[in-house]
Amino acid sequence: MHAAMITNYATLGLRLQSSNFNSTNKGDVSWVEMELPGALWTPPVVQTDPASSVEATTATGNGNITDIGGEDCDKRGIVYDTSSRDDPGNTAPADSEYAHYVEETDTFGTGAFTEALTSLDPKTPYYVRAYAHNSAGYSYGDEVSFTTLAATPTVTTNPASAVGQTTATLNGTLDDDIGEACECGFEYGETTDYGTETPTQSKTSG
Repeated sequence: MHAAMITNYATLGLRLQSSNFNSTNKGDVSWVEMELPGALWTPPVVQTDPASSVEATTATGNGNITDIGGEDCDKRGIVYDTSSRDDPGNTAPADSEYAHYVEETDTFGTGAFTEALTSLDPKTPYYVRAYAHNSAGYSYGDEVSFTTLAATPTVTTNPASAVGQTTATLNGTLDDDIGEACECGFEYGETTDYGTETPTQSKTSG
């Protein structure tokens, strides 16, 4: 009888063979299922793709599990921070240097995935990595970055005043300038398509 090294196979064919100087006898092949030790698996391979749908306070983090490492993953997600961080390696996201993470738990094979990143700061750079986990541990993709958009000012259109036959005064209030001076003006016209704009003025809230 001979023994051979068993690698990452979940289903194996076994055959009993005996031999002497005169003959060799081979039995039938029997297929058996067996659970292999976790040490035979490797952490998954993960790719971080560029963020998408970037707004002032939200964005979509994108990742791709390109190799599960021998068994399905049970976690996947995105870590992110306002500063660049080293690769966490085989470390849980909660124990990494990244301040925030979004995680899913289920059974995952290879393929792309997305995570919603919320409560971001406007006009701020963010650094992200995709990650995944199986019984062999965690693995992270390369770090990518994006910058959120500036927040949108809020304004109120007030009733026109000094309305004459050919002239009127247009009135508005800049309610929130989001921390910087804004170029303010009006659109007007005979329909909701407007069509005419006034010159803009640099204003702050008030």
